[in-house]
This record gives sequence, structure tokens and C-alpha cells, in this order.
Amino acid sequence: MFIVAPISRVSEVRRVIEAGANEIYCGLLASEQRDSYVNVNCLNRRAEISSNLSSYEELKEVVRVAHQLGVSVCFTLNEFYGRDQAPAALLQLEKAYACGIDKVIVSDIGILEKIKERAYPKLQLHISSCTSILNSQTILFYKMFNPTRIILSRQLALSEIRSMRQSFPGYEMEAFVLNERCYNIDGLCTFLHGRISPVYNNFTRLALNIMQNRNIRHMPRGILHALHCYVVKNSLSCCFSYSAQHGAELNNAEEEIFFNKANLFLQACGICALYEFYKMGIKFFKISGRSLLADKIRDICLLKEAIHIAKEEPRKAEFYEKVRSLSRNKYHRACSPEYCYYDQMNNDNLLKPHLRQGAPEGR
Repeated sequence: MFIVAPISRVSEVRRVIEAGANEIYCGLLASEQRDSYVNVNCLNRRAEISSNLSSYEELKEVVRVAHQLGVSVCFTLNEFYGRDQAPAALLQLEKAYACGIDKVIVSDIGILEKIKERAYPKLQLHISSCTSILNSQTILFYKMFNPTRIILSRQLALSEIRSMRQSFPGYEMEAFVLNERCYNIDGLCTFLHGRISPVYNNFTRLALNIMQNRNIRHMPRGILHALHCYVVKNSLSCCFSYSAQHGAELNNAEEEIFFNKANLFLQACGICALYEFYKMGIKFFKISGRSLLADKIRDICLLKEAIHIAKEEPRKAEFYEKVRSLSRNKYHRACSPEYCYYDQMNNDNLLKPHLRQGAPEGR
């Protein structure tokens, strides 16, 4: 069982790997891309500076450090591209491949075709969750591109994942287990995964440097809270307070509801599902959130301990009790459906029945 963790800065790589990450993934937003596309139609689904490396020199250094520590690097190229943007995406792939990346996450069918034609030696292809892998027929379609791994959609129920696993036992499958339980379906959503204001981006980078600096990690909690809540909120654009009525504004109470909703899914947890995933033979578990200011080391340590418990093969009730206690100790909150990635652990019939009707499992 392997932990797949995000990084957005070179300085994170060693710490993330030493904490227990078995694979890291990252994106890149170089200066020429920012000039060409501003903060819209980013090449890797994350438009904000805080989510990305800023140069190919940084990517080379990430690869160097990761390989030195025996860990592979996965590069994100998981957007859908227009005709004028596809060449830029392919050029980024060429440059990233020259930097030594091991794997690439792709969602665009045109880019998948080009990768298949060019046959990059030793580059492993992962099919992105942004393709909306919702049933076995979807996997059957993407088999033509010879992927080494399928990244499962966040919206799947455990019963659906089990059926897909049984249909394709030979494929590596990767499941989300921590952070960003998005309410929308990635492949059908046109919202950006982040705020797009340049001021926000600059403050985010500053706050990242402050909050993750070892020398000042123990600054007064109130200051850290203020940075988190009022400077870089971690809100995604789909959680902004919208109103269709001209001139209408939400009152403070309604804005607080929206903000709390964003926090709930940004802090999502699915470690209880590790018991079922272990039985299914799913081995790769993704921590989402390249841009989140949450402590990535804490998340990795939590997942590492939960995996260790799963490997001991306890009874199901015992496993749930142990990992939920572990989660409470790490996050200082009780488990609840609002935070739960796979809330069908409590009642399988409650999880998104409208989705299952709209996208039935193909066998």
C-alpha cells in the first residue's frame, strides 16, 4: 500500500518523503504560461501559484531529490485543452520528460493520443480522475491508451469500486482518501480548482513560506488562524458566495455557511475505507491538495499509521475504532458524514443515489 502525496515547492520534497510518501506528484506554472493564459485554462487544473512549481529548474531539482530518496515523480497534465492550447501542453510534457519525470497524469483524449503515438520510453501513464472514471465501461475505453494506473473518481461508492476492481484486477488503481472531497464531478466541472486573484496568489505564497517555516512553526496560534482565515482561506471558486439576483448580497450568516461548506470538503477524510481497499487489492492512496495550507506531513503520518493498522488485518469493527480514534487525535474532531469521503461506510444507500442512477455501473 502506497501513499501518493502532493508537493508544490522544492523545499517540501525531502520532508514529505521522509514522512512516508511513496510517490509524489506536482504541477508546473512557468512564467511564460502565466503570461499566455493569465490564471485561466491552466495546463494542470490548478491555476494558482501556490499549487505549482514555478520553473523547469525547480522540477529538475524535485526529480533529483526524489530519485535520490528512491521515490518516483508524477507530473500533472490533467486539463482539457482547446486547439490552441494543446501544443503548449505537449511542449510542457516534452520539457518535463527531459527533467526526468517518471509518470504523467492526463485527462485530455487528444494528449493521450499524442503520448501513444510518440511512445515516451519509461514514462508511465496515469488516467486522471478528471476523465470521470465512473464505471467499468470507462476503464474499458481508456485501455486503448495503455495506462499503468487508473485514478478513480471521487464520487464512486465502495460497491462500485469493488465491481470495477473485479473487472480489471490487473490494473493499478488509485483512490482519494484525504482532503478535497469535491461535490462536483471533475470531468464535467468547469470551475477552477482555486482562487484566481493575483493578490490572493501572492499572499498565498507568502503565507506558505511563513506557515511551513520550521523556525516559526510555533508562532501564536491566533496569528496562524488569522493568516488561514482572512488571507488565504483555502476556498475554491465553486464555494464562493454566488447569487443569481442582480444586486443581491449574502448576509454575513450566509457567507459563513458557504465558508464552512468549503472547509468541510477541503478537510475530508476517507481512511476508514482502507479496510475495504486492502481487501480489494487497491494499493495507491492519494492525498489531495497541492495548494492546501494544511500540514501535509500530518496527513502523511495519519495515512501511514492507518495503512499499518490495515495490514495487521484486524476485524472490521476494530479497524474502524482504531482509525477513527487516530483521526480524532490528529485533527481534533469527531468523524461525521460531512467530512467523510466514503460515507456509505455508515450507510451504503445514502451515498449520492442520484449519481448512481445517472452513471450506472457497467460490467
